[in-house]
Amino acid sequence: MRKDRKPFRVFFLLPILYLLLGWGCSSAPVMSDSSSLPPIVRLHKRFSPPIGPALKAIETGIYAQKGEIISVLPAAHESVATYIRIGNQDLSFSYHTKAHSSGPVTFGIHLSGQQLRVFDILVWRREDWVQIVDVLEKRRREDLGNRHVIAAIAEAKNVKRSSSLKRKSLKTWMR
Repeated sequence: MRKDRKPFRVFFLLPILYLLLGWGCSSAPVMSDSSSLPPIVRLHKRFSPPIGPALKAIETGIYAQKGEIISVLPAAHESVATYIRIGNQDLSFSYHTKAHSSGPVTFGIHLSGQQLRVFDILVWRREDWVQIVDVLEKRRREDLGNRHVIAAIAEAKNVKRSSSLKRKSLKTWMR
C-alpha cells in the first residue's frame, strides 16, 4: 500500500517559496515608460530590495554616464538608511549624486525591520537643478507627506543655490 505524500511535498514547498521571496526573486525592477517621463529624466527604475535587516550592494542594472545626476527616493515614510555608489566613486549618502565618471550604479540599504520597501532611482540627463526641483515638486504633490521627497527637494535646492554662488564667485574672480 502506497502512502499519499502530497501534504509532505507542500510542507517543503512553503519554506522554499519563502526563501525565494526573501531573496528578492519575486521583485524584479520595473522600468517606467520613457514616453511618460519628463525630458530631463533619462531613466526611472522602481524596485523592491529583498527583505532582510541589513543588505549590502544591490546591483541596479543602471549604467550612469559622466555628468548625470542619480537620485534615490525611498517611497516609504519610515526611516531607512541608503547609499549609492557610481563606478569606483566613494559612497554617497545623499539623495542626489553626480557621476564624476561613467560606471554601474550600486545601491545599498539598511532596513530597520522586515518590511518590504520600494525605492525609485531617477537618472537625470544633465545637472539642471531648476528642472530637477520642478519634477520633485510634482512628485511631492502626488505623494503628500513623504518626508524623503521633501528632504530630496531641500537638498536639490541647496545644491542649486551653492552651484549658482560658485558661478557668481568665479565670474567675479575672472574680472
